[in-house]
Amino acid sequence: MAGKTYRSANNRPVDMDTLRLKNEDIRAVGNMNVNARGDRVNNENKTVDSRNKRISRQYKKQTNVVDQPVAESIAEAKKLENTVEPVDTRNVDSADTPEKTTQETTASIAETAESSSEEPQGLAAAIARAKEVKQEETVPPRQAAQQKPGVKKI
Repeated sequence: MAGKTYRSANNRPVDMDTLRLKNEDIRAVGNMNVNARGDRVNNENKTVDSRNKRISRQYKKQTNVVDQPVAESIAEAKKLENTVEPVDTRNVDSADTPEKTTQETTASIAETAESSSEEPQGLAAAIARAKEVKQEETVPPRQAAQQKPGVKKI
């Protein structure tokens, strides 16, 4: 026997792994329209969308992973701009042509490089640009009522 065996109420051995493998193409009970493997199925129990494809699509939507080198200076970024085509990961299932998204992304990278050419970059520069925030202590309602002018008790 391949998997772990269990004993049924009638003391018969039941191998759950082989049972799962035998029935993985059968429609699962419920309203999700999937089989036991997790693939989407239609009314004729034929696979419409596999589980692995759905999971990889969802993963691509959630992550902003771009396989591009990161430039450390503006000059290096301009060199890389000519050699590597930028990839737009915002809309994975979009119907836009790749040329259009590449042109838009290239334009946005160029604008960013031009706008920040005079400013120093990095964590220290970001902290230096941060605004100062004044924090005031919150006054409890009872203390606020005591500080109000006028008659306190009658």
